[in-house]
Amino acid sequence: MNYLINLVFSLGIFLTIQAQENKADLLSEAYYTKWTTIHTPQLSEDGRWVAAATRTKTREFHLYLFNTETGDQLQFPGGKAYSFIKNTPWFTYTVANIRYFLNLEDLSQLALKDLKDYLFLEDGEYLFTQSSNDSGQLIRTKDQQVLWDRIGVREFKEVSEGKEVLIWLRVATDQLIKLKPKNQQELLLHQTPSGSIKKVTVDENAFAWIEEGKSYHKLYVQWKLTDSRTLNEFDLESEGFPPGSSFKTDYPGELILHSGKKALIFDVQYPRTETPYDTIYREGVEQWNGSDLLLYPLRQGIIYNYNSPRRIVWWTQESSFMQVTSKEFPKAAIHPSLNYALVYNINQNPKMTTLQGCHDIWLVDLNTEERKLLLANFPYAVGTNIKFGPNGNILTYYKNQNWWLYDLSTGEHSNITGDWDYRPINEFSDDAGLPPPASEPVWSKDGKYLFLSDFYDLNAFNLIEKSWRAITDGRPTRLQYRFTEQAVTTNPTEKLSDPYTSTMLNLDSGAVLEITDLKIYDTGFILMNPNFSVAPLVMEAARLDFLKYDKQKQHYIYRSQSYDQPESLWIVSKGNKPRKLLQTNAELLDTYKPKAELVHYKGMKNESLKGILYYPLNYQPDQKYPIVTHIYQRVSLEFHNYYKPGYLIEQGILNPFVLQQEGYFVFYPDINYVPGNIKESAYTCIMNGLEALDNTSIDRDRMALEGFSFGGYQSGLIATKLNPFKTIVAGAPPIDPMRGYFNINDNLQVANYFFYETHQLRQQGIFFDYKEAYFEDSVLAHSDAITTPMLLYTGGEDGQVDWKEGLSLYLSLRRQQKPVIFLKYSGENHNLMKPENNEDLSKRMLDWFDYHLKGKRNIPWIDLEFKSKGAP
Repeated sequence: MNYLINLVFSLGIFLTIQAQENKADLLSEAYYTKWTTIHTPQLSEDGRWVAAATRTKTREFHLYLFNTETGDQLQFPGGKAYSFIKNTPWFTYTVANIRYFLNLEDLSQLALKDLKDYLFLEDGEYLFTQSSNDSGQLIRTKDQQVLWDRIGVREFKEVSEGKEVLIWLRVATDQLIKLKPKNQQELLLHQTPSGSIKKVTVDENAFAWIEEGKSYHKLYVQWKLTDSRTLNEFDLESEGFPPGSSFKTDYPGELILHSGKKALIFDVQYPRTETPYDTIYREGVEQWNGSDLLLYPLRQGIIYNYNSPRRIVWWTQESSFMQVTSKEFPKAAIHPSLNYALVYNINQNPKMTTLQGCHDIWLVDLNTEERKLLLANFPYAVGTNIKFGPNGNILTYYKNQNWWLYDLSTGEHSNITGDWDYRPINEFSDDAGLPPPASEPVWSKDGKYLFLSDFYDLNAFNLIEKSWRAITDGRPTRLQYRFTEQAVTTNPTEKLSDPYTSTMLNLDSGAVLEITDLKIYDTGFILMNPNFSVAPLVMEAARLDFLKYDKQKQHYIYRSQSYDQPESLWIVSKGNKPRKLLQTNAELLDTYKPKAELVHYKGMKNESLKGILYYPLNYQPDQKYPIVTHIYQRVSLEFHNYYKPGYLIEQGILNPFVLQQEGYFVFYPDINYVPGNIKESAYTCIMNGLEALDNTSIDRDRMALEGFSFGGYQSGLIATKLNPFKTIVAGAPPIDPMRGYFNINDNLQVANYFFYETHQLRQQGIFFDYKEAYFEDSVLAHSDAITTPMLLYTGGEDGQVDWKEGLSLYLSLRRQQKPVIFLKYSGENHNLMKPENNEDLSKRMLDWFDYHLKGKRNIPWIDLEFKSKGAP
C-alpha cells in the first residue's frame, strides 16, 4: 500500500496552463463549474505544514499540502476530508472511496479502501480502523503490517491516554474488549447476548454501556477498565421507574460520564401517558383554541412535553439519582460541575412577542434538589443570552441591554455593564424591539476573567476584584475587535449544558483577535498577550478569515479576498511579512479587473451610511450604462467579497458580478430603519444613496430595483411611491403587514406576530395599537399607486413568506390592468434550492433587465405580457 507520490508539480506550471484558456470562455456558463474557492485551510500543530483544498461549484476538490519551511508543495487531485492527526506525524485525506494516511516525516503513505472510521494510538505508531462492513484492523504504521483483524466492530474508543482501545464487537455475542496495541493483548471486559448492547461511551479510563432485552433495561458503568470491583448497575425496574420505561438511546438521548463526580447523566423514556389533547382532538378535525400555548401545527410539541425523556443524574458512589426534568420542565442544562442545573419549558407561554417566547428559568441545586425561580418571563434567546461560568458558581445573562451576573453562593444579581459609557449592544441593529448583544461572553478557563464587548471594543471583568479593564480602544477610529474562532473553546462536557455552554479561552498563551475597520472594511488580526497587551499581526484592504495558528502561535494562515481579488491563502510568521501560498482563479487576475467603490450618504435620522457601487467590466468612462439597485438591509459590510461567476441569482442572493459582465452598474445601498416606518426608511436611504452616486456614466433613465424576501417587500413599497426606476423585481415579498401579521410562518411553526413586533418587519408594536402604521407600510393597500412594471417570483411551498402574498400583489396589479408577471416555482420553499430553478430565474431576470433597460425585444416569455399592452 506504500507508493511514491507522483502528483507533485509546480503551481506556477498549473496556473500557466489554465491561463491559456480562451479569454472569451472565462466568463461563459461552462466556466462557472470550474471556478474554485478555498475549502477549510488547516495548519499543523508545529506550524510546518499547511493543508487546503480548492472546490468547484460541482464539488470537485483539489488538495494542496505546503511545507512552510522548505516551500515544497504536494498536490492531490480529488483530495478532501483532510486533517492533521494531533500528536502524530500523520496527515490524512480521501480521494473517492480511498482514505490515505501520509507520514509527513518520510512521505510514506498508506491507502485503505471503504474506511468507516479510524484512530491513531501510541502517538501514531499504530492505526486502528473500521471498514464499511464493520471489520476492524490494528495496523502497525512503520511497516503497514496488520496485527489484529476481526469482524463485527460496532464502535471503538480511545482509552488509557491513547495507549489502548476499547472495542465493541457484535458477533455471536456482544462483547466489550480492551486491546493493547504493543503486544495485541486482548482482554474481555464484558459479554452479553448479541444485540442487547445499545450504547457505549468512555471517559478517561471509565466506560459505560446500556444493555436492554425484552424484559430488562440496565445501565452499567465501570470506573476502572480492568477492575470489575468498580462496576455499578442501574436497573430501571428495581429503581422504581414505571413499567415500560426504557433508556433513550437514539437522538437526542445522551449517555455522559463524569469521572470526577463518579456520576452518569442519561435519559429515560417513560411509557406514553394520555394527554388532554388525546381525548379532545380527533383525526380529521382541527380545533384551534385561542388559549393554546402553541399553534395547531405544534400541538405535537405539547404532547411531546408530557412524554419527553427525563434527564437523570446518577451518583454511583452514593447510590442515588435525581430526575432533573419533568413534563412541567422538559428542558434542562446541567452545569459540568454537577452542582446545579437550569430547567425551563419553552412552551410555557404562547409565542407572540419573540420567536422563542417568554418563559421562566428555574435554578435547581443538584445536591439538595432545591428549586427556585431565577429569571421570570425571560424573553431572550436562551443559547445566546445566558452562559455558565466555568467554575460552577456564576452565570451571566443579557437583559435590557446589559449583562448581568448571578452569584449562586449569595443569590445576588449584579448589573455589571450598567455604568459603561456605551451599551454592550449591536449598534447596527434597528429591528423592532430591543437590540441583541454585541457579542457573546467569553470566560478565561480559570474563571477569573469575563470578556465582554460593546459594539467596538473588548473589555475584561475581573471577578475577584470586581473591576473592568479596557483591552482595545477602537471606537475613536471605528475599529471593531472580536475573538477569533480558534481563540475560544467550549467546555469539554458541553452536551450537559447545551445551549448554555460556557465559551472559554486559555490566557496562558494569549489569544488572537480579529479587527474590522468599519470605515472602509479592511480587516486583520492582532495577538492579545496574557497581560492583555496587544501586538499587530496583519491588516489588509481585504476580507481576511479562516485564521488558523500553530500551538506556539508562531505561524498563522488565513484566507484573503476583495472585490477585485479572488480568494487566496496566506501565511504570516512573527516578525515576517505575509507570504501567499495559493491563489485561486489566477487566470482572471490580469484578464478582468472588477471595480467597486464605497459611496457615502445620509440615511434616516441623518445617520451616515455607505453603499457599494460595482462598475461594469471593461468600464469605459465615455459610455452610458444602466444600473440595477439591490435592496435588503445593511450590505456594505460585504464590500470585500469577491463574487464568482455563476447564476445571476441563487437561493435569493443577487450576484453583482454577472450584471457587471453584462454591462451594468450595480448598487448595494445600506438602509437604516425607523420602526413603524419601513416605507420611508427604505425610500429615503435608496434615494439619498442614488443621489450620492457621482458618476456621469450611470444612465439615470435606465435604472431598476431588485430585492428578495424583506428586500422584495421594500421593493414593493418603493414601487408605491414616485420613483425613478423603469422596472422593479420583488422575490418572495411579504407585501401586506395587515395580512402577514395574522398568518403563520410554516418554516418556524409560529405566528408572525414577532416578525412585526420585535424583529425584521419592524413595526412599533401590536397591530391594534398601530393600525395606521401597518396600513401605511402595506404594499397591497397602496398598490393603486404602482405604475412601474413589476416581475414577481416565489416558491410554491414557501413556508417563510406565504406564496399567496406575492400572488395578492399580482392579482391587484392584474385587476388594475397594470404590467406584471408572476413566477411561481413549484416544490420550492423560501429560497430556490433546485439548480434548474436558479438557472431559470437567473436567465429570466437578466432578460427582464435587458428588456426594460437595454431595449432588447423578442423575448417570448416577456412578449406574452407586453405585446398586448405595448412596451413601457
